Amino acid sequence: MGVRETRLSRSHLEAVFLPPLFIQKIYEKMKVLAVFDLETYGTLHAKLVEIETAAENAFLKSHLTSLHTSDNYWIGLTDALVEGKFVWQTTQEDAVFVDWAPLEPNDLAHIEDCGDLHSGYHFKWNDASCSSKFDFICERDYVTSLIEIRREMAQIKTDSYTMRILSTPSAGQSCPGGWYHFGTSCYAFIDAEPLEWTEAMFYCSTLHAKLVEIETAAENAFLKSHLTFSHTNDTYWMGLTDALVEGKFVWQTTQDDVVFVDWAPREPNDMAHKEDCATLEFGYQYRWNDASCSNKYDFICEREIEGNPNVIG
Repeated sequence: MGVRETRLSRSHLEAVFLPPLFIQKIYEKMKVLAVFDLETYGTLHAKLVEIETAAENAFLKSHLTSLHTSDNYWIGLTDALVEGKFVWQTTQEDAVFVDWAPLEPNDLAHIEDCGDLHSGYHFKWNDASCSSKFDFICERDYVTSLIEIRREMAQIKTDSYTMRILSTPSAGQSCPGGWYHFGTSCYAFIDAEPLEWTEAMFYCSTLHAKLVEIETAAENAFLKSHLTFSHTNDTYWMGLTDALVEGKFVWQTTQDDVVFVDWAPREPNDMAHKEDCATLEFGYQYRWNDASCSNKYDFICEREIEGNPNVIG
C-alpha cells in the first residue's frame, strides 16, 4: 500500500499518487515495512523485521504468498550468542511467538544461527547460515511526515535502491487505476459521496465489484491500516448484514455465515432494533459495528485481481 489518496466519483476514478516507500501495518504498535529483493545501500533508519504476534506473522506471510515469490526473507532473529536461544537482534529479547517449520530450527551442520521466512515452507520460519544471501524485510516506526517520505524517496533514487512494495501485484496481474491490491483482491475506498448500504452495494456492482467481504485477520488488518494511514474520520460500509435473520450475520453476495469477526466492544447491539448492516467504524478505530442500513457512509468495494489491466471508465 503506497502513500496515496484516492477520490472516486460515480462517473470516474481519479487517483493522486505520492511515491510509495513502506507498507504500513498496525497491531499493538505502529510500524511500517518494506520488502527488498536486490542489494541496497545506505540506511533506512530501520531494522530487520521482528515478528511479535500471530497477526503480524499472518500479515507478512499473506503478502509474500500473494507475490508468488520463491525467495526467502531474513528476519531479525538469531541464536548466534547462545545456541538454541533465539532472540530478536535489536533488543536481545527471547522470541515469544514463533512459527517454525516442521523439524526447524535444526542448526544443520552447526552453522545455522539466523532466522528467515522460508518460501519452501510456505514462509514458516527456518534457521539458516547467516552467510547465506537472502532477500529481507525492514521494519521501522510509522512515518507520518509527508516531507520525510519525499526526502527519503529522493535519497532512494539517488542511491538507486530497488524495492518491491508488499502490495504490488504479481507479474501479469493488475488492479484498475485507483484501486489497492491485497492478496487476490483489489479494493476501492469510495469517499466522494456517502450512500445508504443498498446504494453502496449497487454502486460497487457498477464497478464489477461487491461491498468488501472480510474473511481473514490479515485482510482486516490491511483495511484498518489503510484507513488509519489515510487519516480519515469517516465510517465505511462493508458487505455484512443480518437483515434476513436477526443476529445471524452473513456476507451479502454468498449468504455465508461470517467466520472471522472484529466487532467493537458491546457490538453488534441492534440499537433500537434497526441496525442490520455492518461498518468499519471510525469511532472504534475501524473495528466492526452494526448500523441502520439507511445511514449514509463511505464504503469499500472489492473485486478479484485480473490477469490483464482493466480500465474503468
